[in-house]
Amino acid sequence: MSALYDFLHNVEKLKNELRHSYTSGNRRESVAEHCWRLSLMILVLSENIPVIDKAKCLKMAVIHDLPEVFEGDSYRLDLDKQDGIFDREKAALVKLLHLLQASSGTEIMSLWLEFEAEKTAEARFVKLIDRLEVLIQHNESDISTWTDIEKSIHYGLAAKHAERYGYLADFAAEIDEETHQKLVKAGYLTQRVTQAEYEKYYGNIKTDTKMGN
Repeated sequence: MSALYDFLHNVEKLKNELRHSYTSGNRRESVAEHCWRLSLMILVLSENIPVIDKAKCLKMAVIHDLPEVFEGDSYRLDLDKQDGIFDREKAALVKLLHLLQASSGTEIMSLWLEFEAEKTAEARFVKLIDRLEVLIQHNESDISTWTDIEKSIHYGLAAKHAERYGYLADFAAEIDEETHQKLVKAGYLTQRVTQAEYEKYYGNIKTDTKMGN
């Protein structure tokens, strides 16, 4: 078996690697499913943002979760699992990319590092869509699948992400309104996530550079 064929067998694992989020059909979604809608969202939401390279963003969307082939998915709101995650995921990606030719492996690693650094327009846009897709998926799932933390901080979270990354404020407001309505319908008191809560789970802004809205 060629190394490239082995690489494709390995990445197939992302079809089976389950995320924390549930689908509207009441089953946990796979990493591959998340990456698919993330890519579609980038395709349709980037039309009015000329400052970004759409093709580059789509490449980032396709490869951003490749380390999870070996590292698995880590629930974002579990702070213990987030400790040291960059180093673990980078090591996992290095292991996976050994199966590719140098040129392809170098491109993927470069894109992944750019995505993680969040300093370019493309990285910031993809990171935002990555986080908004999660919130949309939660709004589509049954409220019984939400953790207590999610019920506490999800309202207003989309707007915080949009403010941080500098894009799609109006779209984020739609997500937050749906979150608000879902929580109210389920009988929960709603209060927007505070800046302190946001920084606890998502960290401080990595760069002061604001991109166009």
